[in-house]
Amino acid sequence: MERKQFFVALLLCFFIGVNTYASEENPIIMEIIDEGEMANDPTKGPVNPFVIFQDDNILSLPAFNVDCTLQLVGASSNVVYSVLVPSGTTLVVLPTWLSGEYELQIIPTGSNYYFTGTISL
Repeated sequence: MERKQFFVALLLCFFIGVNTYASEENPIIMEIIDEGEMANDPTKGPVNPFVIFQDDNILSLPAFNVDCTLQLVGASSNVVYSVLVPSGTTLVVLPTWLSGEYELQIIPTGSNYYFTGTISL
């Protein structure tokens, strides 16, 4: 009986922890900006937008199958921070010295398009 109570208590702690953590995440909906041939090619299907989750300075990304560049662009259209995100990476930790609102850009290597969203740090 003690083993069963321990298991139930462990499950409760897990679910309470997961719900608390999930409620602190902010979703960032990413949209595609196409600056290349795909924009005018009717044979190419649209790329679906996706969501990145933010928890303070930690971003949870979908696993891309190509390397990407992640950029934060400031109000004056200057790149404030840039980092290469290797394919398969699902977590990116941004520096803690960043604060304010930025345009978040994810640029797949070798592409003519990028994804954009707004992030507040």
